[in-house]
Amino acid sequence: MQVASLTTSSLPERFVWLLFALHLIAQPIYSLLPANLERLGTLVIVLSGTAFGFAHLAVSKGIKSALTMLLLCLVVAGGFEILSVQTGFPYGQYSYSSLLGPGILGVPLLVPFCWQMMAHNAGVVARLIAPKAWVLVAAGALTAWDLYIDPQTVRAGYWTWTRSGEYVGIPLENFAGWLLTALVIYALYARLERPAITSSLTVFELLPVLVYIWMWFGSAVVNLFWWNQPVVAVVGFIGTGLFAVPALRELTRQTKSGRLRWMVSRGA
Repeated sequence: MQVASLTTSSLPERFVWLLFALHLIAQPIYSLLPANLERLGTLVIVLSGTAFGFAHLAVSKGIKSALTMLLLCLVVAGGFEILSVQTGFPYGQYSYSSLLGPGILGVPLLVPFCWQMMAHNAGVVARLIAPKAWVLVAAGALTAWDLYIDPQTVRAGYWTWTRSGEYVGIPLENFAGWLLTALVIYALYARLERPAITSSLTVFELLPVLVYIWMWFGSAVVNLFWWNQPVVAVVGFIGTGLFAVPALRELTRQTKSGRLRWMVSRGA
């Protein structure tokens, strides 16, 4: 695998770094927005996150891998969303408001892109901390993320549940549905792409891990101090921490051992 310094990185790599910075900055800004601007903030976060995930995967692993992940999220996650809105399986019975824009069969077009925004990040975390069982771990990491996401989006009025559930009004079956969806996406991706696990890693390759760690800590702070949702802050921090803490520990270990280099990958 060839590497280059940050100062000599290619234009696509610099673009990915720009998207990475934009996506991280957008998240704390969103928490400070007034209610009438939350919709715009959501759009910026989803678009920057989706663009980052797609571009990072395209630059680090190739355009075919990026397209595969995107299409799997659009088809699998989008299909399950439609199925659940219409039948209640696998997430439970709920309905979207008009705030997220136009959709198909009751599901806004933006929603499957939210899955892609998170799927690549959770996948990279899993391959870092549990390469031999990364499909299962990635599904868990992605599901844990929803401990933050669902309360946030319900609070913003993007959808409502038919019945009040066990977790701050959200049915527990929703998380079982997330786990099922994630398992299908990652299992298919692993079969189609067979992603390699490199023995020597670069910071560029691990940018999605930094996004996940940022979300783990930042979402807890926002829920606790800005949105007055201490239950979400604590449960989300513990749930995503099961994956963020090992990832942070592994990053620290590889940095100390010299295996993690502050260099930019030119592909694998």
